[in-house]
Amino acid sequence: MKALKFNKLDRLLAMRYIKSHREPAKKVFVRLFEPYCDLFKFPHEEDMYEAIASLFITFGTSMLLNRHIDQKDIDVAINMDYMLMYGIVDHYIDCNDISSEEKENRMVIIKNIIYLDIKPDIMTKAIQVLYDIYQKYKHNDIVISYIRKAFEGEYFAYRIQYSEHTYDMYKKACGMKGSTMYCLHKAMNGLEINEKWDYNVGYLGQILDDISDVDSDNKNGIHTMATYILKRDGYLDSLFYDVSEEIAKFPDDNYTLYRAVMTTLSYYIVNESPHFTDELKLKALPYSLVKPGIKINQLLGKSLCDMLYQN
Repeated sequence: MKALKFNKLDRLLAMRYIKSHREPAKKVFVRLFEPYCDLFKFPHEEDMYEAIASLFITFGTSMLLNRHIDQKDIDVAINMDYMLMYGIVDHYIDCNDISSEEKENRMVIIKNIIYLDIKPDIMTKAIQVLYDIYQKYKHNDIVISYIRKAFEGEYFAYRIQYSEHTYDMYKKACGMKGSTMYCLHKAMNGLEINEKWDYNVGYLGQILDDISDVDSDNKNGIHTMATYILKRDGYLDSLFYDVSEEIAKFPDDNYTLYRAVMTTLSYYIVNESPHFTDELKLKALPYSLVKPGIKINQLLGKSLCDMLYQN
């Protein structure tokens, strides 16, 4: 069994940032997100809690990382645009409750917007929001190039998710889908993009997302890197070690906070998922900032929904 490593200063940094930014970020998120609540309502409360929590984590993390990079106030409206774009792709296009034909139709509509600047004849609210965001950034060549790359990554991942493929194919999907979204986030904020490290930020984040979703993906017949490793090995330990080693390589300065938060998240996932060995769970337990059994997304999502729908 490999030894686990977690820099003590990284752990303290993660604790300080998560605790100090959580409540203020929730209030900002609720104020800005309220007009878009109905885009992400689902029949089951638990699904809605998961979706809202996911959107908040995307929004809060983008704010937190930008502030860490720039050491100054940031434009929260830009981060809201990014979060909405991510959310619409993740919950509107890649939705398990619609047919593959409907997914293809939605992707064609979005492709026409971002490549041809064609306004659809019939506009759902989600497509209207996406169209408006595109109009806002369409004269910024760098942003538009990453919007298109993000769409291509989502489309590639969608096309391979319903049949079995090789490890390298799933690795490519994680890279195309995850890395471009983070590069898009930096481009929208006018930050310099580091092709090596920013690629890995999104790539590794996508793998952790796949690990978190492995049960629901198996249930819905969706194939990802995590479902592939689980079927091959019977557990996900090797994937955890691969991710941990890559996270540890991130340099200081602009990537210190990312390294700290993502390491914390990876240990939390190990303690929550039934698909890691007991031996690894025992080794990871002391490094997790959250007690076992606490469902972060459910608690976070419920608290956000209570704030959003209190009136």
